[in-house]
Amino acid sequence: SREQQTPKRLLPKAKLLAVKVPSAIQIVEQVKRGDADAALLPAVTIAWWLEVSENASWGVLAFPGQDFGNAPNGWAVRYGDPAWKDFLDNYSNYVAVNNIAVTLYEDYLKRSNPYTKKN
Repeated sequence: SREQQTPKRLLPKAKLLAVKVPSAIQIVEQVKRGDADAALLPAVTIAWWLEVSENASWGVLAFPGQDFGNAPNGWAVRYGDPAWKDFLDNYSNYVAVNNIAVTLYEDYLKRSNPYTKKN
């Protein structure tokens, strides 16, 4: 799978350990115990996890501000429908220029974090 191939491609000299756990966040325990030097998790999971003060006291995000293996989004448009393609291109440009995706993502992170208490 892509999740398995990305670390091998980006970190070719790293010794990788696959751990079977019920929840992805439990992989972090391998790092905390010293069984591993790093854990590869979805960025959203790490962002949520680091909002908990006891986690942030010993863990850090390895590549802040850098996407790590994300694939670009795109769309397929029916042949012969240039108006729909133009609409999608313009809407995507509008979203990017006005930081709508960034704003929505940051709001989502705050509202949906399963590791912090809700007010």
